[in-house]
Amino acid sequence: MESLRKSALLLFALNLVLPQSLFALHETGKRLPKTADLLIIGGTVVTMDGDRRVIENGALAVTADRIVAIGTSQQLKSEFSAKRVIDAGGRVVIPGLVNTHTHIPMTLFRGLADDLDLQDWLTKHIFPAEAKYVNEEMVRVGTRLGLAELVRGGTTTFNDMYYFEDAIADETRKAGIRAVLGETLIDFPAPDNKTFDDALRYTEWFVSKWKASELIYPAVAPHAPYTVSKEHLLASKALADRHGVRVHIHLAEANTETEFIRQNHQGQRPIEFVENIGFLGDKMIAAHVVQADVSELEILKRRGVGIAHNPQSNMKLAAGVAPVPKMIELGLAVGLGT
Repeated sequence: MESLRKSALLLFALNLVLPQSLFALHETGKRLPKTADLLIIGGTVVTMDGDRRVIENGALAVTADRIVAIGTSQQLKSEFSAKRVIDAGGRVVIPGLVNTHTHIPMTLFRGLADDLDLQDWLTKHIFPAEAKYVNEEMVRVGTRLGLAELVRGGTTTFNDMYYFEDAIADETRKAGIRAVLGETLIDFPAPDNKTFDDALRYTEWFVSKWKASELIYPAVAPHAPYTVSKEHLLASKALADRHGVRVHIHLAEANTETEFIRQNHQGQRPIEFVENIGFLGDKMIAAHVVQADVSELEILKRRGVGIAHNPQSNMKLAAGVAPVPKMIELGLAVGLGT
């Protein structure tokens, strides 16, 4: 009798707590709505899936850090209840953009020097400014500004190369942004590491520290073939291969680079040079690639190298126009960078 009394009280309590509609759903065999943290409804959803679907009056459901469903607004509103609903009517809902080449703290150097070619810009203005002003505090402040600009423009992933890269990783993680980050390796004293060997040791520590992160993908970032020796380029690649991470490098950026490589490496052009020393690989992102003919692009295609095309930077420094149509025709992976 006591157990029956307790059961009756439990049923009475359930009637108080649960709306009658839920009992009705249970009785008719209908499924209860799934829950999501966020439901975005009413926008034009550009999926970028294998079929390149564009869904008018579309919707997507998000739980934690994952998109769990994409469909029409009618479909997802019937399937999900959400803690937060955003009406995206009249807007386009797209995947986050990817910036494939940045030096993110250099937002603080914006406009420092204009109307110069690459070598004058670097050697007479940027390298001296970095030697004088770049420290960890400057890097953190510049990174925060850069991250805010990225997010405001719809960019959720970026590929960076700079100094004090551990501080950049820390600020990026705090912001919840995804990034491929590499400490700059260069053959002269840098603001954080005064020798190449110091920078290589720092890079190995950095890679080991961040390798398990869900947001930060550590990389190895030798600056360029004209600022890093053959031996140091190969040491950089060996480190990346050992840890299975990406390499990020400036390559074939300007006429001055081409002439430097020709004079110092038996008349070879930059892409020919790095190919002949065994440097290229399918975990590599090459920034700029302005100075490249068809045969050199075919080398990059064969090696699986990705390209970061930086039109605004190329125009600022009068570096030329990258052969992007030919890159796409050959099937190279090309992304936009700033």
